[in-house]
Amino acid sequence: AMGSARLLLGDAAGAIPFFLDTERLSPFDLYRFHNLGELAAAYCFVEDWPAAIATAERSLNLSPSYFYARFLKIGALIRSGRHDEAERE
Repeated sequence: AMGSARLLLGDAAGAIPFFLDTERLSPFDLYRFHNLGELAAAYCFVEDWPAAIATAERSLNLSPSYFYARFLKIGALIRSGRHDEAERE
């Protein structure tokens, strides 16, 4: 909740540690894919494209139909200049 609140308030860099703590403390959470999607969004806001792509992929591994993570991954791939991979998504 704290990570999402910080992200919504425009503090993506401050949100990242909260999302990472959630990953560490709740590795078996059924909604882990959502936390990873929010973490991927935070990485997008700070323009850490490799981390955004990797985190979105982790989210998609848990929930392949999660559109938000796929959207973030495609955007990060494009911003990384990896247009062919983005088109395949």
